[in-house]
Amino acid sequence: MRETQLSVPQWGALQLKLPSQVMALVCVPLYLYIFSCWLAKPLTLGANVALSSVLAMTFCIGFFVIRISRTEFLKVVDRLSVELCALALMAMLSIFSLLNSSEPFRIFRILFPCVLPFLLLVQLLALQSQSPQRLFQIPRVHLWTGLILTGLFLILSSVGLRDYFFGAHRFHGGFENANQHSVVLASLIPLVLCEISVARRKRTMVGLIGAFLILFYLLLRTGSKTALFVGGATGLLFLFLVNFRSLSLTKRVAFLIGIGGLILGVRLFGLAVVGAIDPVLAEKLRMIFTGGVENYYSIQSRQVLWEEAIRLGKEHWLIGAGAGEMILGISHSHNLVLDYFRGIGIFGAIAVVILCLRIFWRCAVKSLLVLSGRDSVVDRRIWACYVSASVYVVCNQLSDSFGPTTIAALWLVYLPAVITDTLGLGAKAQVG
Repeated sequence: MRETQLSVPQWGALQLKLPSQVMALVCVPLYLYIFSCWLAKPLTLGANVALSSVLAMTFCIGFFVIRISRTEFLKVVDRLSVELCALALMAMLSIFSLLNSSEPFRIFRILFPCVLPFLLLVQLLALQSQSPQRLFQIPRVHLWTGLILTGLFLILSSVGLRDYFFGAHRFHGGFENANQHSVVLASLIPLVLCEISVARRKRTMVGLIGAFLILFYLLLRTGSKTALFVGGATGLLFLFLVNFRSLSLTKRVAFLIGIGGLILGVRLFGLAVVGAIDPVLAEKLRMIFTGGVENYYSIQSRQVLWEEAIRLGKEHWLIGAGAGEMILGISHSHNLVLDYFRGIGIFGAIAVVILCLRIFWRCAVKSLLVLSGRDSVVDRRIWACYVSASVYVVCNQLSDSFGPTTIAALWLVYLPAVITDTLGLGAKAQVG
């Protein structure tokens, strides 16, 4: 018996018969949104809000062009049930927190990251129903858009626009600050390394290695210590594991020796290299290595924020002190869980913890599956997306706190991977 399709051919003028028209309505809003994510500062807050609103309405077009069975639709929703329930709860608590809010407009900071995944899910399912290949290209579109635009901004900063794309010494590119930029760049590292591992031509591999070096250089110029350590350490581990099954025992040992040599080289000459690129960052790293993280002034200032976040969270533990409100003049608490505890209460904090653990769990399960035998190109790319999402979550524990400016870096890689993994698209998504 043929399954019922989620489509609306009876809607007259809304019926789209030409595949090119359908693909344009599905792809263009997604590509525009990906492009806009790297232009947070140039677009300004007002333009970002307006564009987000327009794209939110445009994403609803996905409802009219979805042509997958109800079984497949419900299967995807069921697979994402934990994430969607946590997001819905946080969105609801954000609205309730307005009762205690002195800055109602700032609800956008938590509400938008909770609503965006629902809008993207509809549009991505519509895209999958039209072309599974294009669905799984979305993470790579996000990757290459970011690399090209960020590289362009760095070039422009060297020809008279440095003050626009740099802070005192840190490269923020098209973002509001360098921390946001670093979080998103760090999350791209597993995606690039995965492309290197699946490249079939030496010329392609050399180009991808060059792209990785450029990415790491861009990350270094942001001056973010957390993103640099998390991205670098995760990248090394992922690079070894993603090639583990394809290497012989001898090559595995040689690979480990090479990684050990790289770590030793970084330990001996890393500060000198960083100092040649960014003396200020090198001095900060030297302070951390000699005085310890707990004595670093940035951590000390954040401890003040954390203490205030805990105090406000305890005073308004049920619905929070106000979603997204500033704390001591800062946009967030520099701690994801404390920021949600302060803003939308204890249940919001629990929900965001569950969301993060769900992402880590999915990443761990996929790691075991790939390492135990499911080692196709598609599986590697899905795994890379989960690792990318995990890097984003870890970096957000101390920076940005799932802010609306960077949240796309999570859902543009995580949702396509979950959909592809759930529906078992396999060869349909296997593109070069």
